[in-house]
Amino acid sequence: MKEKLKLEAQVTKVESEKAPDLKALASIQLGGFRINNIRVVERETLKHGDIRPIKKVLFPLHKGVNADGETEYKDIVTFGKDEEQGKKLRNVISNMIIKGLEGEERTTKISKETDFEIDKDFVSAYINPTPNSEKILGAGTVYYGGLISIKPVYLKEAINSTTNEKFNVINFETRVNKDNEYSEVVYPNQEGLRKKCVEESMKSLKKNQEQLNEDSKDEKEEKSTKKNSNKKKKQKEEQEDAEL
Repeated sequence: MKEKLKLEAQVTKVESEKAPDLKALASIQLGGFRINNIRVVERETLKHGDIRPIKKVLFPLHKGVNADGETEYKDIVTFGKDEEQGKKLRNVISNMIIKGLEGEERTTKISKETDFEIDKDFVSAYINPTPNSEKILGAGTVYYGGLISIKPVYLKEAINSTTNEKFNVINFETRVNKDNEYSEVVYPNQEGLRKKCVEESMKSLKKNQEQLNEDSKDEKEEKSTKKNSNKKKKQKEEQEDAEL
């Protein structure tokens, strides 16, 4: 069931000699998902002939490698059902976080009612199998609420240390803190939501695995047909040569 989206944010001011441009760290609650590691930085910009400082909100990025072997950065969370709506929602969140810096407190909690509609029960996924990985069954994207997509996510098989029973888990992008502890950048904290993410991811993985097997079967049959055709052609040529 759709309802109006209410955003909640926590903004903590930062003063760092190592990163003087960094002004704050923030997190937001969007439906059943928490998004951490949002940074507010101050940059200089040219406006009306004058150089002025402006605050910019930077959302967490995934560091990867493209097809050419080059390092590239992509948004972990993509907002909106389309590009236009995504820009609007991103701007609403950014303005909300910057507003949280106006108070004198070091940490400010702020909430905002929006006109965006969210379905907190909607979860979908697109997961491709990873045959070359022993630990990861599949990787891909989780879609939530009709408003955000989260990528990459990793579907894994775990073992209960007490019962030795196997079960499936889903991991979202992580970061390592100063104490070498791992924490997820984005994660579901609504009751039952992580389980639903696992279920939808398993459905997608199974479907894509079946398609992959079917494509592999068709490819083998095509190669076999081509091989037989070439063999018959060669036999015919040899027969014609023998008759000359």
